[in-house]
Amino acid sequence: MVAVVLAFTELSRAHPSVPVMAVSVLTALAAGAFLAAGRSRRRPLVPGSLLRVRTLQVACVVAALYMASFGAEFYLVTLYLQDVRDWSALAAGIAFLPLAGTIVVGNTLAGRLAGRMPLGRLLATAFLLGAVGLAVLAVAVGAHAGYAAGLLPGLLLSGLGQGMAFTGMFITGTRDLPPQSNSTGSALVTTAQYTGGSVGLAVLVLLHGEHPVTADFTRTFLVTAAVATAAAPLALALLARDGRATTTASHPAIPAETRAGGQQ
Repeated sequence: MVAVVLAFTELSRAHPSVPVMAVSVLTALAAGAFLAAGRSRRRPLVPGSLLRVRTLQVACVVAALYMASFGAEFYLVTLYLQDVRDWSALAAGIAFLPLAGTIVVGNTLAGRLAGRMPLGRLLATAFLLGAVGLAVLAVAVGAHAGYAAGLLPGLLLSGLGQGMAFTGMFITGTRDLPPQSNSTGSALVTTAQYTGGSVGLAVLVLLHGEHPVTADFTRTFLVTAAVATAAAPLALALLARDGRATTTASHPAIPAETRAGGQQ
């Protein structure tokens, strides 16, 4: 993952370093070979049967998209406010407070809705709501709108959506796992989350370059909105095959190797 991120970051420079790119590619290939070899072991780090649980698969995918979209918002907004609008670090930090507040509201709301509506619908609603917020930010940046009239509505909508999505994806990831494997499942979702965030942010840096201007921020906010939007139909389609609606469903039978793997 580090090698991939380093490669994208280096490509964003005006004159990428060929040795750095070469080492990054070789490291990524070596890591891939290590993972492939690990899957053939009798006692792999993560049992294959655990990786075949549909809800865990979906949670890992949407977690990666979550950080590639909502996770990059903090970086983009901070850079935009300080570099383009010339706000101080303190002012930019205070501007984030409404976003933080709505994330907490979204967390609470998703916890209450998870047992009342299908998880696919919950995740789709959360990602679409957050995507609208990111799109509002893109429009506000492009129109040079003020904070209260332009940026604030986008921060509030995206914060509510990402708060709901964060809670929903972890509920989804552990729903069909036995208690012994919950920690392993949560770790996999977290790994996917930060992998998506690292690679996603590196791609955005590649898109807006070393010295981004207003038009670059408009484009990258639209890209994050598109990524968040893509997560909605994906969650609906993949969880629709699951056949069970809410978190109250009983756990399926998990092979003994998975139960043992969750205790390691």
